Amino acid sequence: MRRSPLIIAIFLLQGVPLLLYPLAMIQGAPLAFALIFVFFAFLGLMALRGRAWAFTLSIFCQGMNVIVRLMMVWPNALADEGVLNAAFVIAMLAGIVVSTWLLFRMDRPDVRKALMA
Repeated sequence: MRRSPLIIAIFLLQGVPLLLYPLAMIQGAPLAFALIFVFFAFLGLMALRGRAWAFTLSIFCQGMNVIVRLMMVWPNALADEGVLNAAFVIAMLAGIVVSTWLLFRMDRPDVRKALMA
């Protein structure tokens, strides 16, 4: 069965929310970010091959990403001087939006049916 390009894009671009961190955080741990990006790509490929465990784990990881970002954004929104760290807040909120969209889109019955066929 041929899958739609949207479904393929959803699963191959799971690592995009990972890139929505401030550059200083990515530069602080480049190996960790690279490994996590490879992990998300692997999950996407396994889900596209119809592996139910990869599909479930992808949804779980996107949900955890939203929760972790929500826990990080409020304590770190202000710099030491009490000034708003706008780049950090924007990056966190953008990551939350993208992860939430992926989470809700992956959890739809049409996507599950197309992958498990």
